Amino acid sequence: MKDLERLEQEFRNLSEDFNRKFHPYHDDTMTQILNILSERHNSASVPKDLITELLLMVKEGQLPSTFSEIKYICYGLCQRLDSNSWVLIEDKTTLDIVLAQVQAFTANPAALKRCYQGLLTSFFLYPGVRDNNNENGNSNWRKLQTFLVANLHRVLAVEPASTWLETLAEHRNLLGEEPCKRYGISLLNGDGSEFNDVCTALSIPPNSWVREDAILAQVETLAERQDAVFKTGLDGLLALLRGDTQITVTENIAIRGLAKLIIRYSQCDNKEVHEGLRDLAVIKIGNPWLRTDAWKGYVDNEEARAMVNGWLKRRLITDFFGILSEDRSADSRRLKFWMKFEPLVTDLWIALGSSAMNDRGSNYQELRRRADGRLLLLVDCPSTHNSFIMKIGKFYVVECGIVGKCFIYEDHERPFQLDDVNEVSEGYQEGGLKSNHAGIGIRHGDTSEATWEETFQNYLCKRLNWWPSEKLERSGSQIINSTKRVTREKTRDNSSDFFSLSKKLSARATKSIMEWTNSERKELSDFITANKLGVDNKLNKGGAFWITHSEVGFVRDQLKTWGFALKENRGWWKV
Repeated sequence: MKDLERLEQEFRNLSEDFNRKFHPYHDDTMTQILNILSERHNSASVPKDLITELLLMVKEGQLPSTFSEIKYICYGLCQRLDSNSWVLIEDKTTLDIVLAQVQAFTANPAALKRCYQGLLTSFFLYPGVRDNNNENGNSNWRKLQTFLVANLHRVLAVEPASTWLETLAEHRNLLGEEPCKRYGISLLNGDGSEFNDVCTALSIPPNSWVREDAILAQVETLAERQDAVFKTGLDGLLALLRGDTQITVTENIAIRGLAKLIIRYSQCDNKEVHEGLRDLAVIKIGNPWLRTDAWKGYVDNEEARAMVNGWLKRRLITDFFGILSEDRSADSRRLKFWMKFEPLVTDLWIALGSSAMNDRGSNYQELRRRADGRLLLLVDCPSTHNSFIMKIGKFYVVECGIVGKCFIYEDHERPFQLDDVNEVSEGYQEGGLKSNHAGIGIRHGDTSEATWEETFQNYLCKRLNWWPSEKLERSGSQIINSTKRVTREKTRDNSSDFFSLSKKLSARATKSIMEWTNSERKELSDFITANKLGVDNKLNKGGAFWITHSEVGFVRDQLKTWGFALKENRGWWKV
């Protein structure tokens, strides 16, 4: 009985609405009833096929004349007849006529309200000035925005009140110049309830620019925070822009948001490498020294580009000497030396043998992705060989994976080609990376007079008229290898028995601690414990393994033998 009474009351209400809202423009009684039912149940669904027919008529010059036609056209401003075809909002003159027709309903607020809802739907759908190069479309979107703002008070006065309009009144920021800034803080903090409720109440579709603006609002909110807070929230936004969440982000919005984050990071006091920011920048925008036009167009900030440029170069240098050198074992001496020249490196190439080129391991896949555009196949060599080419000033420096000679050529005498090639030969033949007739080959060998680093630096820096700010330091192993002298002091206890200066132990000097065997690391640990040495281990953070400075002779000698270097007033360190 209650259901019957409820149904009777619904029809009475419907009849009252119909009598109150009937207007001469309402040419179709059934359409009028459907409109009232649609509004009462807060539904913005409209017949797409009918809209298509009306749009075809408008395209041919036949303008809408009835209320229903005008209302449906309001919903169809952004509907394309087919892919990349005519769309009304991008027509130079038609939108002005449609808005004038809607404005004529001012005397009939109920009709104006229904058209207003259609216009609002189109407003939320069209990208407007955000992701659009159509001049007419941008201009018309602004006209639509102005119309909606100017007539909001009129449709709010229509009785009965509608939930969607009450929501729009409360969130009229959506019609302004910073539509989603209001939601930036809550969204950034993981609370999307307010924003989601608004989207539901206003039937904002998933592909609306509003949802994309909400992403940029989070970026802008984070960018306004202090350095420490900004860096703390960076990973979450990068995951969003990278597409690692359930939220769909268009390529344009991802790049725009990423550009803001890169610029903000370049303004931090501490610009330590952020791997996620660097890698996403390379993926979305490109190599900063190869795709300068893209960086100018998207980022347009030289400080930010230079920051990522340095990050990428240092990472590629690390990739080669940390992953690819000496049959894929780390080479800390060469890595440390060439890292000092990074500010002068204007270009670089990585030439991979077939083994590394086809390796499916994650390290190698990431390396190849980072080196995209400067990746070559190394031929005429064993599959495990790799080479690294750096342009430093007027010189091209060729380092091979197998430690031996480094070849240095001036630009005019370079025997190999790098432009528009996919591979390069490793050998001494014509066009190869190695040559007995051009440039100079310097061996990675220490002498009694100098380490190889000193030899290399003297040759290059004199010709470049540039010297690195950090002076070269000889590690213990370099001194031993060059002078063949070892001093050792005896002590009363037996602690020195842990560490004889044998060839087996000194071989560790060329390897990083991370490459030592478990027994070798245990021996180091026992040595530290026995001699009560202090330790500051920063290896896991990309730093060095530090040992408190010791004046005991045999301790100093042993640390030198293991490849530790002394830094005055700090202690002994090794990577």
